[in-house]
Amino acid sequence: MRIGVEAEKQNTHVLRRRFGGRQGLERTSPSPSLSPPLSSDLSFSTPGKARRLKQAKEEAQAEIEQYRLEREREFQQKQQAALGSQGNLSAEVEAQTRKKLQAMHGGQARGKDQVLRHLLTAVWKVQPQIHPNFRLAV
Repeated sequence: MRIGVEAEKQNTHVLRRRFGGRQGLERTSPSPSLSPPLSSDLSFSTPGKARRLKQAKEEAQAEIEQYRLEREREFQQKQQAALGSQGNLSAEVEAQTRKKLQAMHGGQARGKDQVLRHLLTAVWKVQPQIHPNFRLAV
């Protein structure tokens, strides 16, 4: 039991030397009067610390924004490089489609008279025939 008391005295002596004085070192159990307040009224910071923190936060935000813009620019460049070649392909496909449509419209205009003549001939020239599958019922 004597060893425990001696160790406690030694610890108390070290704490006094380290923290400068006897204030609150005699009590070993925490008391509500010694605990720090929970409100933010009592700040342990220096007067310029809040200003420096705010300035550091603003600088960090500016740096983040600059980095984001740089990455966005790089993305746009890569997207243009990838889609630029596709843009040329789509223009070529569009031109080929227009050419084919013009050829189809030209062919339709040329064959239109012949097709109409053939249809009108088939409608006007009626030849009554018995269907080959027809059987007379006797």
